[in-house]
Amino acid sequence: LTGMSSPTGVICGSVVTPVVTLENAGEAPLTSALLTVEIDNGGVLLTYLWTGNLASGASEEVTLDAVTTPSGAHGLSVTVSQPNGQPDGIAGDNVAVSMYDASGHTANVIIRSDNNGSETTWTIFDAFFFPVASGGPYANNTTNTTEVCLPSVFGDCFSLFIFDSGGDGLCCTAGNGYWELNDG
Repeated sequence: LTGMSSPTGVICGSVVTPVVTLENAGEAPLTSALLTVEIDNGGVLLTYLWTGNLASGASEEVTLDAVTTPSGAHGLSVTVSQPNGQPDGIAGDNVAVSMYDASGHTANVIIRSDNNGSETTWTIFDAFFFPVASGGPYANNTTNTTEVCLPSVFGDCFSLFIFDSGGDGLCCTAGNGYWELNDG
């Protein structure tokens, strides 16, 4: 394994879908391998039998089945073994690890644009005024829903700023736009 691209960072929810890069470092084509997913170097969450045809030196991104993990910060590891049903001759390159935090908060930002949707953008900031989500610009007179995952690393306080580069607002001189912010 040469890496794991998912899960990483802050995620919302407890269901993750590991994505790893499998590389054939051997001389013969790789046609099968066993991938084992563990959380925090302990509990096995999944064993997955990969089949395919990887030439020597080739690699492939493999999306594993979704697994449910507890909330909070965790390390997820995937180990590959049994290439072509045989013991691995190069045992040092068989593990990919990813750190993630499953404690994000899901929210929906709903923007109804006015006659000048291209002027409307928004940003959500955390308690230290770091931007954590943003959206826009929009088409004119459309309703746009964006689901965001807000990280709770620095607490649960967020600020939503809506910007109008034209300076005429969402309502009412240039149409009847509005905004909503909904959480769980």
